[in-house]
Parts: sequence; structure tokens; C-alpha cells
Amino acid sequence: MEQRKEPLSLGACHGRKAEIQKTSSGYQLLGLLPDGKKITLSLQAKYLGVEVNEKLLEELCNEGRTERLLFTQHGGQHDYGCLVLTACGVTIELERHYLQGRCPVCGGRVIHTSKGYFCEHYGEEGEHACHFHALGILAHRAITEQEMEDFLAGHPEILDGFRKDNNEPFSGFLVLNKDQMLAVSSRICRCPNCGGMLYVRPTGFRCEHYYDADHPCRTFFYRNYKGVQIKRHMLEEIVKNGRTKDAYTFFRDDGRLYPGYLELNKPQTRIQIIEQV
Repeated sequence: MEQRKEPLSLGACHGRKAEIQKTSSGYQLLGLLPDGKKITLSLQAKYLGVEVNEKLLEELCNEGRTERLLFTQHGGQHDYGCLVLTACGVTIELERHYLQGRCPVCGGRVIHTSKGYFCEHYGEEGEHACHFHALGILAHRAITEQEMEDFLAGHPEILDGFRKDNNEPFSGFLVLNKDQMLAVSSRICRCPNCGGMLYVRPTGFRCEHYYDADHPCRTFFYRNYKGVQIKRHMLEEIVKNGRTKDAYTFFRDDGRLYPGYLELNKPQTRIQIIEQV
């Protein structure tokens, strides 16, 4: 996919407005660039079914681009876009939905398509080629745009609703695999008790050695403590420091609220609530 070219404004440059001349095939613009260089640009009378009129010419000269237009492709498809005035002439910029986050591989923009999320350089060849893409349905679960934004921002949260091919449910967070594609990982961090791996499950976090016949580790943390949902960063903080740095607001059985911290017990196999005093 081509990079978008920066729009060029000819309006009121150095006190002179662009001159517009009608030609047999369209229009000719005579104006000045911001550096004072004279420029002559030729415009067609029509671009993919959109006729160029005085209003569009004024927008091009003053703003460098037009408002949203509806173009008709040669095969009959209709696409939203706008006309953009550049130093090389007028180009058609078809409207695409770009996410705020950037591609984790090359830093390019990420486009939301009917198939999922693709780097703008996906499918290109040469030094700018990028293979990053994320299917819109992952492990039988739709990935929302906000979840994708969280991943691109570097703080993917734990998601539920994934299913294996045998229909077994599992939870996890979005990661980039070795093939530069989006994947799901259930590995959170090291177990504070035995050093094994803690895996997130639909109801809690469990050590990989929980059912080990020879050396079982009974570490299990719930994902919700009296109304406080355990996030990835919270669990990592608890495992590393033994407790949360910040206090959270918890619910009592009668609905009253109180502040407290989440802290590891002495065997480091459970999380407990310590009321703030």
C-alpha cells in the first residue's frame, strides 16, 4: 500500500492566490509553493465519477484536500475518499480505517479490514515490506478494536472466551509470535513459590506444577477478590514485590466499601486482602 502524500496548499501563499485556468481536459493551477517556487499543476475534469467543480477546486487550493467524496471504481464498486493536491498533481486517497496504535514490527500504521488488522505495508515488496497481520477471529473469538489498541500500546489485558479446537475454553492475552502474527498466550509470570510458570485460566491463575505427582505446587490465585479484578500488571507486581503498591476499593458482604492491599501469604500460594489502616 502506498504512503499517503502530504497535501499541498496553494491558497494565499506569499499573498498570492493560485490562478485557475480552464483547459480542454480539465483545469490548470498556477501558484506558489511555500518556499516561493512557482508551480503548475494539471487537473482532470473528473476522477472516478467525481466531477471537479469550483467548490472542490477551492478546497484543493486552500486546504490541500477535499471533503469526503464517493468514488465509483471501474468495476462498479463505490469507495469513500478525497482528492489530495500534492506537488506532483492530484491523487485519490481512498478512505481506510487506521488504528491509533502502530505496527509492532515496522512502526507503520495498522488498518482495520474485513479480515482483521493489517500493517499498511503488508503485501509490499522490498525494504518496506512487513508481514504483520492479525486475523479478526482468533481461537474462535472476535478481537475487538479496543483490544487490538491495547496490544499495540504495549499493555494487552487478559481476555476470556477463547476456545481450542476441541471446544475447551481458555483465557490469555495477545502476543506477537515468531511469524509476526497475532497469537494468544496464557503464560503470565513465574510462580513465587516454586519458580514454575503461572498460567491464567477462566477462574484464576494456576502454577503449571499444580497437579504434578512428584512435586506438586498448590499455588492458585483467583482473578477476582471482593470486586477487584486482577490485571496482568497487578499480578506481576504482587509476585515481584509481595503486594500491590496502591490500595484498591473492595466490597464487604453488606455492600460497604473499604480500602486495602492485595498481598501474598507466607507460603506464597495464595493472595489475601490486607485492610488499609
